[in-house]
Amino acid sequence: MSSHRPTFTLLAAAVVACALCAVAQPKAEIRLPEQMDRATAAARGQQLVADLLSQKPEANSSASGTLRIRDQKGNTTIVQVEFTVEITPTNVISRYAASSTAPAFSETVLVFQSEGRPNEYFLATGQEETPRRLPREEVMRPFARSDFWISDLGLDFLRWPLQLVTGTDMRRGQSCEVLESSLPDAPNGGYSKVVSWIASQKPGVMLVHADAYDAKGAILKQFDPKKLQRVEGQWQLRSMEIRNRQTGSRSVIEFNLE
Repeated sequence: MSSHRPTFTLLAAAVVACALCAVAQPKAEIRLPEQMDRATAAARGQQLVADLLSQKPEANSSASGTLRIRDQKGNTTIVQVEFTVEITPTNVISRYAASSTAPAFSETVLVFQSEGRPNEYFLATGQEETPRRLPREEVMRPFARSDFWISDLGLDFLRWPLQLVTGTDMRRGQSCEVLESSLPDAPNGGYSKVVSWIASQKPGVMLVHADAYDAKGAILKQFDPKKLQRVEGQWQLRSMEIRNRQTGSRSVIEFNLE
């Protein structure tokens, strides 16, 4: 497995992956009609999702990082995380290994992503040597006791059946398409909808911000890519943050770019 820095974009930039997202020069602004019928919105949504999922890593890679978890009482836990990505002829296998000494715990998640198929998730905790496959109802659970869920690691919302582009909006100084991903029969405590702000950039597209809603339609979490750093001539993602708006907790991951 190669140890060079990951260079793939949204696949890792939108989640707690080992992604270090290169920021290129923006394309011309995409202009959508102010009022779109549902068929047009759905067609554009499917195309945008296809563009996002097509941004696969080009080579095996690995990285490390620090996950800082601040709970609703203000207590902070620091977790060390190692990320690896393996490319096979049929899928992309992402591995997320987290460990902490205070409190002592360890956890490893594997995400198998294949074109045209639902993601597969595997989990091993503590001394377990063989990860067990997670059923769909268990993927909306915390990764490493953080605000990131296991389903977030695989951008699971991009594989939900309902995808609509509802228009354009400015977010963090960038012109974005607004993508609304909906999950029918959302589980209690899980996401029912994710609204993402997607910016078009050469050579592809990237996530600028996302809001996740619970099964009752109330906002649950907000995700933001954060610091950027210039590495070997490219701007790459230095940290990511996810906030739980219902509990007040927050998790931030910082990548080791040195």
